[in-house]
Amino acid sequence: CEVFRSFGCVFSGCKDYTIEKQLQGSNCTILKVKTLADEDRVLKVVPTGKRLEEDLKNEVRVLMSLSHPFINGCYGIFTDGFNTVMECEAQQTDLLNLLQEKGKLPLAEGLPLITGIMHAVEDMHNRGYVHRDIKPDNILIGSCSKLADFGFTHQNKAEFLVRQCGTYGYMAPEILTPTWP
Repeated sequence: CEVFRSFGCVFSGCKDYTIEKQLQGSNCTILKVKTLADEDRVLKVVPTGKRLEEDLKNEVRVLMSLSHPFINGCYGIFTDGFNTVMECEAQQTDLLNLLQEKGKLPLAEGLPLITGIMHAVEDMHNRGYVHRDIKPDNILIGSCSKLADFGFTHQNKAEFLVRQCGTYGYMAPEILTPTWP
């Protein structure tokens, strides 16, 4: 078991986990763990005191302000003094791995996955957030699809960024208004 002490008001006391799997990301360590209550979780671990720690804290703030069935849940953030750790829901796989296994998905299987993600993106945009890193490995698959990895997410710039990108449906009304000869 690994023991981490919480900070802030997200957790109280100590958290104990049994590490089942460890993956090394480009800038973090990902641990698939079991809690003492036998629940599956994922821990994203970054060194304390680095810029990555601030990014992780921002990611947690964003996730804690969003509650949507197609956004991967975050349970909080804590530290052991050496590392800062974000605890999230665990899913079975991600879309990248699913596509690598199957090659391509039939429409009947793929459409519900993407539809759920589009609902999550719409909700985020309505709240003033832009994800900025949607890709197959950030779409997690469990009982449904869930959007994950909010490290590049920004708030209060959504309208400007989306208008600048020209995403249909979020453009300025004068752009969407047809002009007739």
